Order: sequence, then structure tokens, then C-alpha cells
Amino acid sequence: MRFLLYSVKDKIMSRLNNDTSISEYEPPMLFGLESLDKYLSVLDTFINEKIDNVNDIRPKDFANEEEFLLDGFIDEHIIELGGISQILIESALVSYYSYLEGQLFSICKGLDSSFDYGKIKADSDIQKCRKFIFETLNIDEKKEKEWNSIMKFHLMRKFIVHANISEKNYQNLLKGAEINDEIWFNSKTKDFSISIEYVKEFSKSISAFLSEIDHQIFLYNHCRFV
Repeated sequence: MRFLLYSVKDKIMSRLNNDTSISEYEPPMLFGLESLDKYLSVLDTFINEKIDNVNDIRPKDFANEEEFLLDGFIDEHIIELGGISQILIESALVSYYSYLEGQLFSICKGLDSSFDYGKIKADSDIQKCRKFIFETLNIDEKKEKEWNSIMKFHLMRKFIVHANISEKNYQNLLKGAEINDEIWFNSKTKDFSISIEYVKEFSKSISAFLSEIDHQIFLYNHCRFV
């Protein structure tokens, strides 16, 4: 059985067939995730180049008032660049989340073509998918290492998209910001900012989680056909 999972034009593919043995398992190819990673790398380079270009014209010292004003202008410009960059970084995080959501839904449909979100009780669509996948494949939830990490990113995505999260979730984000150097909390605006490195960590969690699910599917199909 060859297991193909599609999300729009992207796919995660396990090379499975009826004659495949456990020793022949190969990790999935995460085409869509790879494309997002390339975009993130380009974005990282773009942001740093813009900031470097602005800093290149910064006066080394202040010979006159004009140079002093220029220095302040540069600081303001960098702050403005930071705001624009933050929008792009947050958009990237949301895109990664959408990719994960699409892949999980495709996995569920691959396991059961009649899969329906409405039949599963959970707080979010990705939690419904996870619950269905774990129950179908008989995966021990205690063995899953990446899900708690994914749910932290899920919470940040929820804050970015909806803003009005519960007080409990807000406090959880605050705790996360205290121990994660890639998250900043603005006490004046009560808002959070994230770095590109934070999004890269999300990508790693997605890759690890989907790869583990793919391996569990491989074992599931192997047991069915032996």
C-alpha cells in the first residue's frame, strides 16, 4: 500500500507497499514544509540585509546636530523595519500552522475517507485530528514527545490570529516568554513578538511529529499485511 497525503499542492509521502518490510522504512518527504523553510531562510536574509543597510549610514560620532538627528532617524527606521518584519514572521508562523493542519486532515482522510471533524470532541481541529489518528493507530499518547511543543506554538498562533485568548492561555504564553529568548513580551501593549528562530523551532516540531505519525502508519500497515 502506498500512502499519499496531500495538502493543496504539497504532500507528505511514505513509501509503503504490500511487500515492504519494517527494515525498508524510509522517512517521509515533507515537500510543503521544505518550501516553507526556504521562504523563511529568504525572509531571514532579507530582514538582516535591510537592517545592515540602514546601519551602514549611521554616523560614527556626532560632529553636528544634523548627524545627531540622522542617528535618531536611523533608530526609528529600524524600529519601523522591525514592525514590518514582525508581521512577516507572524504570517510565516500561521502558514506553518496551516500546513500542519492540512497534513493532519489528509492523514485522517487517508485512514478513513469518512473522517469528519464534527464527530470528534476536542478543543481545536488539529487536536481532533490527533485524537482520531492516535486512536486509529493505537498510539500510546505517553510516547509522543512533540505534541506538547506543537501545542505551545498552537497557542501563539491562536494569540496572533484571534488575540482574545483566555486568561489561562495568556498566562501560559507569559510563562513561555520568560524561558524562551525567541519570544518578547511588551508590558505596555500586552503583546508578544517572536523571532524567525522561533518559527524554525516550530518547523522542527512539525517535521518530527509528522515523521513519527508516518512511521506509525508504516507499522500499522505492516501489521495489517503480514
